[in-house]
Amino acid sequence: MSSIEIHSIDTEAGTCIATIRDGETILIDNKNIGLQLDSNGDADMDYIKSRAAFYINNKRTSAHCELCEPLIVHTKDGDINTPNV
Repeated sequence: MSSIEIHSIDTEAGTCIATIRDGETILIDNKNIGLQLDSNGDADMDYIKSRAAFYINNKRTSAHCELCEPLIVHTKDGDINTPNV
């Protein structure tokens, strides 16, 4: 079973610090996965879930692909290059 643990959300900075697991494997450990806001200015939880699903799917499919590009997470303060997970 996959899971995401949200450690903190900062809507001003556009960051969501999270740990993402696929079963017992930690894919992202206490790192920023980016954040979008909903129409009320709150954290868009569907966006957070889709980011977690992206990381999990990327890990499962990239296990067979050594040429995959790193993920770029776009935040309010600029882009963050993250390694393949």
